[in-house]
Amino acid sequence: MKLLPLVFMSLLFISPFSMAAHTKVKDLQCKDFLQVDNDLVPVVVGYLTGVDDAGNVDVIEIDQLENVQVDDVVDFCQNKPDAKVSDAVKAANKKAKDANEADHSH
Repeated sequence: MKLLPLVFMSLLFISPFSMAAHTKVKDLQCKDFLQVDNDLVPVVVGYLTGVDDAGNVDVIEIDQLENVQVDDVVDFCQNKPDAKVSDAVKAANKKAKDANEADHSH
């Protein structure tokens, strides 16, 4: 799904992202993310999962995301609306990685 960055870029022109349009994606706040239509939440999480600290994007297919991971990002943001969504994605990815490693260690 090579169109994922294009889809996300189009989100910048849709409210509530329009207020965050001058913000770097990695600095997007949870309170703005929580205003996104539920159908677009996995797209945003997928995009942020693929963005590294240098701003390079490795496209992540939405079907590669687990519902738990997306739910963890939403839960994080609901509890910390002023936090960055990128921090929520990092925390969810770490939680998923730790759980995966624990499953494989048995």
